[in-house]
Amino acid sequence: LWEAGQVSAAIEVEAMWNELGGQYPFSLCCGYPARAVTASRHRDALAELCHLHALAVGTPDEPG
Repeated sequence: LWEAGQVSAAIEVEAMWNELGGQYPFSLCCGYPARAVTASRHRDALAELCHLHALAVGTPDEPG
């Protein structure tokens, strides 16, 4: 979704995963290509996305 320009939708999906995780225990690894999320126009959205995860590996300057 993010790469297709639907950044808000990608963040909504992440929030839905969190809601589901509150009901059923599971592990999920999300992968976002650094080139798609590191554009300066996405800085706030990327911060929001990282906040929705229990763990984020890598930074915009140092992809995981």
